Amino acid sequence: MRKEELDRAAWSWVVNTDPKSVTQLHVDLAYRINLDVCKPNSCKRNCRGNPRCLSGLGESKWFGPKAEEGWGVDAIDPDEERRTEGSFVGLKNLGATCYVNSLLQLWFHNIPFRLAIYSWCPEEDPQERNNDSLTGDDYSPVSSIGHLQVLFALLQFGKRNSVDPTAFILSLGLDITQQQDAQEFSKLFTCMLEERLSHQSSPIVKNIIHQQFCGRYSYVTKCQQCGTESARPSLFYELELNIAGHKTLADSLEEFLREEKLEGADRYLCTVCKSKQDATRSINLDTLPPVLNLQLMRFVFDRQKGCKKKLNSYLQFPETLNMSSYLGNPDGSILYVLSAVLIHSGLSANSGHYV
Repeated sequence: MRKEELDRAAWSWVVNTDPKSVTQLHVDLAYRINLDVCKPNSCKRNCRGNPRCLSGLGESKWFGPKAEEGWGVDAIDPDEERRTEGSFVGLKNLGATCYVNSLLQLWFHNIPFRLAIYSWCPEEDPQERNNDSLTGDDYSPVSSIGHLQVLFALLQFGKRNSVDPTAFILSLGLDITQQQDAQEFSKLFTCMLEERLSHQSSPIVKNIIHQQFCGRYSYVTKCQQCGTESARPSLFYELELNIAGHKTLADSLEEFLREEKLEGADRYLCTVCKSKQDATRSINLDTLPPVLNLQLMRFVFDRQKGCKKKLNSYLQFPETLNMSSYLGNPDGSILYVLSAVLIHSGLSANSGHYV
């Protein structure tokens, strides 16, 4: 029946019925509650005259085509896309964005960092000042930090079991078809964040990168002739550890801090002796950050082949790491608990998958 015919049938009783005589049957007729449910696939769109028509309500998204084995075999239950209570939310891989997604998960699970991103104020960000939606009810971020804030909120409070990070990745100008080195991206992104967050008035937000990830070490050079030591302090956000020829993390740390000799052509120009002298040089760890980022150098340059290669050797590391023995002046035990491991799966340095 057409909508006009349904309308006439629904209200035809009004002409001959006294208002005091209206029954539930009349109400059902008026609101078409008495109509039958439309059969599946019988309507191209939702019927305007039948409230019991279930066609055109988005069911095509999860009702797949009729498979050979029977109806609904390849249908996707929408409940499968829903997040179960207490579970973590994933990030969709857009092609070659696993390196971004893996780091986003690491940063999201750093609670102080996440809270700082939530506290970021768009009105204080230079990139957001010309955003027309900034003062409206439908604010849509244009900056990468704004998109990161939205992404974190979806990871924590979203109802789906996965989140699409397209808006965030495009805000960084990344090519989703090109896989990048996770360490290089981490360096560039945290550097960008530190600069952008410097415009915030909140000290917690402004200093979150430095407070969470920044430590200090010194390059100490000692003249073998006069014994004079000179120290050149430097900030670090990660410790790059060589793993070639090592079996444990302790071995890599010891090599990183190992004293090297400056002799022959590499002799040190001592400011006290006023001449080049044999010397020793080493790295002294002065202060360590709350979150210690240890980069295991699996990608190295192959001089013979003239290209980058991956070291697939085994390296053992503990779940708890006491760093007090590696500091020059430790103030008690400095214990770190392993919170995350970023793994590159694959034999080649030019391809693979980050998890």
